[in-house]
Amino acid sequence: MHELQQSESWKLLAYSNSDDILFDVALELKDIQDVSIDESITTVKKVIESYHLKHQESCADLDRVTYELVIHLTQPYRIPFMTSRMDAVLPLLRGCDSKSAILDYGGGGGKDSIIYAKLGFAVTYSDLLNREFTELVTKRFKLRALPVECVDVRDIGPRRFDIINCMDVVEHVYDVERITADIVSRMTPGGLLFMYPSFCNSWNGDHVEKNCGYVGIYEAMLQAVGLRIISREPLLCCVRERPFIGDLIYEREVFQYELYQISKKLAMQTARKSAFRLPVALMKAHYISCASEQQLRYEQLLSPVIDCLAIWRLSSHRLCSRDGV
Repeated sequence: MHELQQSESWKLLAYSNSDDILFDVALELKDIQDVSIDESITTVKKVIESYHLKHQESCADLDRVTYELVIHLTQPYRIPFMTSRMDAVLPLLRGCDSKSAILDYGGGGGKDSIIYAKLGFAVTYSDLLNREFTELVTKRFKLRALPVECVDVRDIGPRRFDIINCMDVVEHVYDVERITADIVSRMTPGGLLFMYPSFCNSWNGDHVEKNCGYVGIYEAMLQAVGLRIISREPLLCCVRERPFIGDLIYEREVFQYELYQISKKLAMQTARKSAFRLPVALMKAHYISCASEQQLRYEQLLSPVIDCLAIWRLSSHRLCSRDGV
């Protein structure tokens, strides 16, 4: 199998001492599913071929849960950034109390929870728990003898955490303000938030399209509810500076209302700016299209206006609903 350069965080994630990331994945899959190493290697190769080369027939004999598991296990190989970005987090953790409680909000395949637990933190993994898939993620923790608590993200309860990890989550949800309010309200004052909001159009339906409109306004929204951004690359690192203003449920309601207000305001401002620049962009696109004989999609040029107007409309509706109008 192929060897890739190993990041510091991948070494914490690794299941074995192998220098080959794909072989390491195959070893872990073998122990999770209790199959032979040859069968495990074949399965991993099939999924990678299907996912990247679009040879769907190669995975016709695999069940959906196994396919999804391998997709998560192979992320360090397929998309090294998904793991290497955690290298920027590690220096910030060195000054934290080893007893700090960490919430992995929308933990997916559990890779970040494993890294945090390996460092000795008290980790709570949360996601929309699916019995079949969650059992496999839980087994990843058990195989490494890591005491990670697993809860449904809807059943965390009124608990706060010193550190919250939220990677590749908010772009998948329809009500970004509601989820963001839930995350911020769970932070202790002085607590850290590590977030990667991938507000880009995946063109396959994975990301909610109107969420592309948050690209220019999301940081301002976070700052409006009391977060100070200490780093933007390769991911957002924030500190909560706002003190407690009540219990968690009350805070979540306040933050949610404030976020609807600020997103409504900023989305309209961004839509106006985008609309002002639109005629020039359309003329340039038309010139490029004629010169290169390429069919450019003009709706892509309209999307900054459309996405921001969608955010403005939804925020307006939710503010009205709250006020009983």
